[in-house]
Amino acid sequence: LTWMVFANVVLGSFGQGVALGIFLGVMAGLLALVNTVGAWSIGVLGRLLARVARTPGALVAGRRLGDDPRSVWRSLGGLALVGFIVGVLLPVLDAVMRSGQGGGDPMGTLMMVDMRTGVLLTLGITVALAAMSTAVNQSIRVIDDIDQTRALVRLGAPVSFLDAARRLEIGVPAGVTTLGGMAAGILFISPVLLAGGLLTAATVLAVGVVSVAVILAASEATRPLRTRLLTESGADRS
Repeated sequence: LTWMVFANVVLGSFGQGVALGIFLGVMAGLLALVNTVGAWSIGVLGRLLARVARTPGALVAGRRLGDDPRSVWRSLGGLALVGFIVGVLLPVLDAVMRSGQGGGDPMGTLMMVDMRTGVLLTLGITVALAAMSTAVNQSIRVIDDIDQTRALVRLGAPVSFLDAARRLEIGVPAGVTTLGGMAAGILFISPVLLAGGLLTAATVLAVGVVSVAVILAASEATRPLRTRLLTESGADRS
């Protein structure tokens, strides 16, 4: 809110070069802040989830996040940073293209299209890397915790309980980092957006939802590994 008021009221009184410098400086500061407090915020999120949990799966997911937030941030931290950049750049690029500011110059229009393609490509690569990192980390967790998992299953815990805990452990921080980063970027750039840019902002958030779904799908890839390990010990219980 402070930034929106500052951008609307104060920046307009500066020259274009000074205003752009302030804008880029604030943006760089926000990116550095996100990277600094990222793991800590995941830990806080986990403790909060454990405190308000109403199901065993939510309790387990919250405690896992609170115990090891750095591993989650290593997998998803890039999405928070890239999501913020996407939330800033895509609405701006689309707003400029809709306004026709680059329309009179074919090279200018082509440059805008290439920049938008580059932003989307960067997001796609980041999501793919986050999905692969999530699958690897979850596979390692399955192997490391297999003795505990066998004990829980033999005591009567259904495998669906373990799946629910894993989905919350991945889905909640993935949603917060991805959608939160994009929403922060959109709010950051909103003082200079028109209606067309805000429409693009809604599309950006939809892309964020798809990105979270991809990461959740990657975590599901560990189910066959866990099933095989439980079957080998005769402890499988669906």
